[in-house]
Amino acid sequence: MNFSPLSFVTPDIITLGMKIIILIIIGILGISAFMLATKIRSFNKILFLPPNSGGEFIQRVCTAYFVTVVVLFLLALLVL
Repeated sequence: MNFSPLSFVTPDIITLGMKIIILIIIGILGISAFMLATKIRSFNKILFLPPNSGGEFIQRVCTAYFVTVVVLFLLALLVL
């Protein structure tokens, strides 16, 4: 009986591996975005910055980034 190590590498396995890698990368982005938004919020409580310093804007941008990453993760779960 012939045994080929390449018999395990099928297009289905390759696409499944790519899907898993994409979901892991999006998950890591989501975790980092959540950590960044939390750190900015805690820095705003510790540091007393002037109102026009842009801290609220940066917090809104991080929150929007986190929401976008979560939506992309859920869409990737549904589509992939």
